[in-house]
Amino acid sequence: MACPVRPVRPVRPVRPVRPVRPVRPVRPQCTTSATRPRAPALLPTRELHEIQMRNRLDQATEESQRRYAIRAGIEATLLQNVCAHGLRRSRYHGLAKTHFQRVLTALARNVPRIADWINIPSTARRRSGHFRASAGCVNLRALSHIRW
Repeated sequence: MACPVRPVRPVRPVRPVRPVRPVRPVRPQCTTSATRPRAPALLPTRELHEIQMRNRLDQATEESQRRYAIRAGIEATLLQNVCAHGLRRSRYHGLAKTHFQRVLTALARNVPRIADWINIPSTARRRSGHFRASAGCVNLRALSHIRW
């Protein structure tokens, strides 16, 4: 008979308890797990294996390593933006505002890089004269009041 105050909850079927199986003496030969059953390893098909081997041989070439070095630099930049500047989270709702935030974040990250790139002296400049080269150990800024 149903209770008039509380609704009746449906009854869940109870699962029977698994019987304890005896430990087999050959189990260490079948699996390394102490409790779980053996899991067979599925090998890739021959076509997939051949594709993997071709890709691995291609990755060993110098051209592929040069391309990967470029990609590694880009990945490092993206990771820095994600970790240091929170690129995975957006402050705003909507695609346009989120895009705008990401563009500003990338711009803010690239401004110091561009400034450093501009400040690097070019290697195409004239080489210094013998006097300046020999005076490398002298602080020329301290002697700036002297007219040469």
